[in-house]
Amino acid sequence: MDPEAAAQISPHLLAAEVLLWCGRPRDLQPLFARVVIIVILAASAIAMRTLSPETHMGATAAQTSVVIAVIVLALVIEGAVYHAFLASTFYGVTNQRVIIVSGLGTREAAALLLDRLNTPMLKIRRHLSTITIYSEDIGRSDMALGYIPFTNPSIGFTGGGRGECYRLIGIDDPGRVYSLILDTAHQLGDSEYR
Repeated sequence: MDPEAAAQISPHLLAAEVLLWCGRPRDLQPLFARVVIIVILAASAIAMRTLSPETHMGATAAQTSVVIAVIVLALVIEGAVYHAFLASTFYGVTNQRVIIVSGLGTREAAALLLDRLNTPMLKIRRHLSTITIYSEDIGRSDMALGYIPFTNPSIGFTGGGRGECYRLIGIDDPGRVYSLILDTAHQLGDSEYR
């Protein structure tokens, strides 16, 4: 267990909760993909500025390069916000809940009861180093979107009638954590019938 993550998660534990696993985002693959996109766009904007502005193509390229430069700036700012959220995020799995502590200014906790995975209310899936827990209300297009830019990538937007979505992003050994969540939820479901 990550000691810093344990220190951030522990104050949010309930009386009977036991911390089974805690960690924080480690995999920076999404950040590297953003950097590659930004570099490609920035290089194309610079290349367009090298065309002579006296020609029709050069004038059009100069206008387009300004638009691309604005897009690059927006991507840089959004990437900084994304990284700031990930740098301030901690995940915990207890014998009752998954807890996400995150925030830019002050850290706030979001938690979901693992017992809800035993009902049709929530589903769980794992893709690479990300575990997503989501409600049926989230459509395929929302899942493909990933998250709304400039928002917390670990806690999905729940406004506008959309369902719940929680993501444990870039965690070490996601297979083990995924199994731990499912096994714990299954144990909770079995204990209700005893």
